[in-house]
Amino acid sequence: MISVPFTERFLKISSLERHIFFANFLATTAATVFLIAPSVYHRLHWRRDVQDKEEMLQIFNFLALIGGGFLGLSILGTVFLVTHFLFGRFVSLCTTLVVLFVLIALWFGLPLSRRKKG
Repeated sequence: MISVPFTERFLKISSLERHIFFANFLATTAATVFLIAPSVYHRLHWRRDVQDKEEMLQIFNFLALIGGGFLGLSILGTVFLVTHFLFGRFVSLCTTLVVLFVLIALWFGLPLSRRKKG
């Protein structure tokens, strides 16, 4: 994906597609940073006497949720961009909305519905 802007065909995309590509690039970067942060944090504290384990776990949870949000944006941006390039605006909007619905249902609806039962 990173090499796409350096191809000749990239020069032919619309302004909307160019902006979506850049937003998607930033969302992917943010998702990567936030989702990897807990692992690096944990590695830096490996086998040390950590006094704030509960706070550390809360931070990990927060970082993972933020990273998941950016990952969702990245997925939606990719779906929109590829579909828009192949089929145009209407199909891309419809496809992206379907993916958004599935994403919300599985990532938020399912866990939150189980929370009520517990």
